[in-house]
Amino acid sequence: MSGFRSKPLGEVHQTLAVVLQKLPPINFFTLYFFIQHLKKLSKYESATLMNAEKLGVVVGPTIMFSRDPLTTLAQTKLPAHTAWHLITLPSKMWGDLNKKFMDESNLITNISVRRQKKTKNNKKKSTNQQHKK
Repeated sequence: MSGFRSKPLGEVHQTLAVVLQKLPPINFFTLYFFIQHLKKLSKYESATLMNAEKLGVVVGPTIMFSRDPLTTLAQTKLPAHTAWHLITLPSKMWGDLNKKFMDESNLITNISVRRQKKTKNNKKKSTNQQHKK
């Protein structure tokens, strides 16, 4: 935690971007969509009373857990602080990382292609049913 606090914010964000690039694609996409949800949620702080820092305290231990209880106790603030940085990471950085993963992975592309095919098939069925009437 002290390492995070002693570095300028931009440097911390760059370090996180490097670490995020090392995640397997499925883990990155899961974290990406989860963090995007938390970013949206933090925009409604006046209604939810949950800003990015409080959200980090709540979700940090969940996204950064250790099987070793002593490690968890020794680093109680690190997960919360890291989660806060992930939530406040600039949208452009998240977008650039997401684009990189999308370009390198066919995981999401395959899903969207299937959806497009389903949509086209459903439209054909709908059109055929309307013509029969």
